[in-house]
Amino acid sequence: VRWSNSEDYQEWQPKATNSAGDFRLEQGSQIISAVKTRQEILIFTDTAVYTMQYVGLPYVFSFNLLANHISLISPNAVSVANNIVFWMGKDKFYVYDGQVRALPSTLRTFVYDNINTEQEFQVISGTNEAFNEIWWFYPSSGSTECDRYVVYDYVENIWTIGQLERTSGVDSGVFRDPLW
Repeated sequence: VRWSNSEDYQEWQPKATNSAGDFRLEQGSQIISAVKTRQEILIFTDTAVYTMQYVGLPYVFSFNLLANHISLISPNAVSVANNIVFWMGKDKFYVYDGQVRALPSTLRTFVYDNINTEQEFQVISGTNEAFNEIWWFYPSSGSTECDRYVVYDYVENIWTIGQLERTSGVDSGVFRDPLW
């Protein structure tokens, strides 16, 4: 992970006179995604999840391994709602609310038995915070595009599935209603 000097976004070379820097993540061979939460950034590699927090000079950022042997099915399969991070792994759902843990799902077997694993990088996630929901759109086993969804209501702890073609979405905020 590299970051530029805070005073000059084009200065990437770490020096004693600037805040540019870098840190090598030990777990994983590539970074899949990152997501900003209220006090930190979660970084997902192909085998682990790290937290990155601003600590100021001289180190600028600190990094901590939260969990290894963790997956993220696609770069866009992670969402933040109510300062809690939810994501779809390659074989189960996860949540981070201060600790990483598997998210029990009554529909896990159905979803993972019916997903097109050759198209898994297309999986997207989105929120509908007005209804306390996290949505994941995924390609079913017979499709090359996202045509199914699984929804988790994180307040009621209810799972729902269905068929709907979507490739992106944004929650309300910028717009009055969610736009999918």
